[in-house]
Amino acid sequence: MSPTAIPGNLLLKNGMVITGSEKNPVDLDRSNVSLLLHGDGANGSTTIVDSSPSPKTVTAFGDAQISTAQSKFGGSSFLFDGNDSLQITNFAAFQGAFTVELFCYLSSLPSFGSLLGFGTINSANSFYLATNTAGQVLYRLGSATSHTSSATITTGEWNHIGFTRDNAGLCRLFVNAVDQPTATATKTQALSSDNLGVGSSFGGGFGMIGHLDEIRITTGIARVIAVPTLPFPDA
Repeated sequence: MSPTAIPGNLLLKNGMVITGSEKNPVDLDRSNVSLLLHGDGANGSTTIVDSSPSPKTVTAFGDAQISTAQSKFGGSSFLFDGNDSLQITNFAAFQGAFTVELFCYLSSLPSFGSLLGFGTINSANSFYLATNTAGQVLYRLGSATSHTSSATITTGEWNHIGFTRDNAGLCRLFVNAVDQPTATATKTQALSSDNLGVGSSFGGGFGMIGHLDEIRITTGIARVIAVPTLPFPDA
């Protein structure tokens, strides 16, 4: 999407007001952000900061930690070994429309490597965003039915993953900002508050192996998905 001029010599692009140099972006939908994890910190740190307007307590479970071995932005990211996760209890973001955005750098491809795991897998109150051994991206929302991308990702490089559900329940999956029609489905069920795991299911299990960076969950909005060139704004 091309930037659109607005008063004050600013530009409007993908829901953010930006200066000409794009050094100080502003998220016009920031009040709807439920979780914002930049992955910033010292190597080996288990202190996880949520930069959303209503910060959640994020607990590192197992060996989940910040690592400087890989990063998309900021010089560090979250590292997972397949049996650990970042945990947020009583998370409420998936009642209606919502958007999930993140960068992943996978070291290997398990049969079901959860990037995010909400609720008990395959239950009516669950949402999972994952990859499979073929490098396809998939999601499950409220059932055991997987909706899978045609595009694949490879290990050893950063990829951007986006998921949106609009107010009509239409779900869309994006791999590096490319819409995946094979994964489009309508899922209207509202998901009540439950536990969220980042990097695997809550408490471990079905985990990914590798790094995640720049994770944002937005409630009430199906955002326009684009691959960010800067960290998500805190303003």
